[in-house]
Amino acid sequence: MAETKLTHNTDERQMRRLFDKNTIYQVPLFQRAYRWMPAKVKKFEIDLLTTLESDDDLHFLGAVIIHRVDSNFPDVEVYEIIDGQQRVTTVYLHLVAAAMILAGTDDGVTDAQRFLFTYLINNEFTYNKAATIKLQPSRDDRQPLNDVLKRLLSTGDLRKQTEKIDIAYLTQSAPQPSKRIEKNFNDSVRFFREQQREGGNALVKELVETMLGQFSVVVINVIDPLNGPKIFDSLNSGQEPMTVGDLVRNDIFARESKLSVEDLEDNHWKPFFEGFGDPSNGLFENYFFPFGLIEKPNVKKADIYQKLRESWVERKLSGSKVIEDLGEYQPDYMMLQTGQPISAHSGPVGKAFKRFYLMRATSALLPFTMRLSREVRSGSFDPGTCVDILAVLDSFLTRRATVGQEPTGLHALFKTLWADAENLGTVSVDAVRAVMSSAKTVQWPTDEDFAKAIRERRLYGVKVTPYLLHELNRALGGDVDDELDFSIEHVLPQTPAAGWEAFSAQERALFDDTLANLLPLTQAMNIGVSNGPYAGKRPIFQDDSKYKMTRKFAAKYADWNPDALRARADILATEALARWPYGPSAS
Repeated sequence: MAETKLTHNTDERQMRRLFDKNTIYQVPLFQRAYRWMPAKVKKFEIDLLTTLESDDDLHFLGAVIIHRVDSNFPDVEVYEIIDGQQRVTTVYLHLVAAAMILAGTDDGVTDAQRFLFTYLINNEFTYNKAATIKLQPSRDDRQPLNDVLKRLLSTGDLRKQTEKIDIAYLTQSAPQPSKRIEKNFNDSVRFFREQQREGGNALVKELVETMLGQFSVVVINVIDPLNGPKIFDSLNSGQEPMTVGDLVRNDIFARESKLSVEDLEDNHWKPFFEGFGDPSNGLFENYFFPFGLIEKPNVKKADIYQKLRESWVERKLSGSKVIEDLGEYQPDYMMLQTGQPISAHSGPVGKAFKRFYLMRATSALLPFTMRLSREVRSGSFDPGTCVDILAVLDSFLTRRATVGQEPTGLHALFKTLWADAENLGTVSVDAVRAVMSSAKTVQWPTDEDFAKAIRERRLYGVKVTPYLLHELNRALGGDVDDELDFSIEHVLPQTPAAGWEAFSAQERALFDDTLANLLPLTQAMNIGVSNGPYAGKRPIFQDDSKYKMTRKFAAKYADWNPDALRARADILATEALARWPYGPSAS
């Protein structure tokens, strides 16, 4: 009987046809681990139940990209899964889970054995021992999948039925395997156990038949496995996306010919990857675009992997050399993104770079600052000039943020700033300032604009304000930790209690969120001073605060009223101009 399909594509297949022959689907050892989260598995199971309830319904899972590879197994076809491993693995885990549920009952063991030999392992009379298991995942998932199959084979009477089978479990497992296979398998077991309670073994078998017979995929066998991700992304909207990091990793392991997979993984890739910290922080994935812009300033973000690959091919780099190439700017990037110092930088250089972390500077700055850090680190650039250039960038960004200018245009400015400065002779303070001043689409606030914003703009809640207070306190000689770990206190409270009659309602609305009315306090002290009158706050500010700005404020102002606030606004404007002195160069 012909298969029922949702498309006219001749390569659309029921899931049954992926598993019912002597076949191996290998996920390259170097590919990312299985990563479907519980919400996606739950949706898969809901789709399965919905499809079962509609006898004539079908469910299309998307595309699976494979690549036929040569093997030493004459009776087994071997394919690499280039993309689509998430759904193939999910189906496989559900097959194992269903078999295990059935194997735990007297009348289900025969069906469990049928599932095992038809869909999970290759025929015992034709397989080469290394070709036993039909799904062979990446290195991080191999031991967990072995454990899942061992649990199945030790269940009920299936243990007796299979104890003479010499299954070759997967080798080359990672030292610290992923836990996602185990977690999702346990969820799959719970799912089928619940269905068994509802409808017995018959319902479990019906669900398996639905999954195999009414779930389908389009299988695409590509000639060049490196083209697989492009096809996958265009066909699989909503599926687990291929990131630039995934593509880079795949490319690195595919091009290495001298080192073993384990050597490349453990001694080259792993130190590089783990240097970015917890993968959930996004630092690894966000590294490649600024890295690529350093050498190719005009590359688009969507094209970054292709341009990197073209460079590696042109230079004939092996996988390990690609990792070495990528690591060139990694310390500089991590310093800028985490605030952690680089030992090669002197105190003044390290502190100057740290300020961009403290201000949460735009990532558009990274191609320039990463290169500047690298040049200083390598001894190719004068540290004093570096500090001066960073002071110019600090003034530029702080002034823009204070007056409220959007970051529009900064990417275009900073990605070519190094080359543009070199075109003026050399990368120097004057050259950098001249290039930035001449940018037609980016405004650099003048002294007048900056001072006016310090005096009048409502800056509470603005991203740059903690940095303003931190740096103005530091400029006074304040002895504070080099972090923005303070709370911001409104001297005139936002919702004042009795004792603030000196400010009219109009003046409160005008002044309460301006910089002159704000002070740094520890969180505990900020809670303690509450909304009471200034007479109660002042001794706490003066005697107990660890911030010099706050102590000096209390010593200077015996009362806090509109005139005192305006006077402080003028002082802060003068101090801010001294701290961030650089405006646009004269034309």
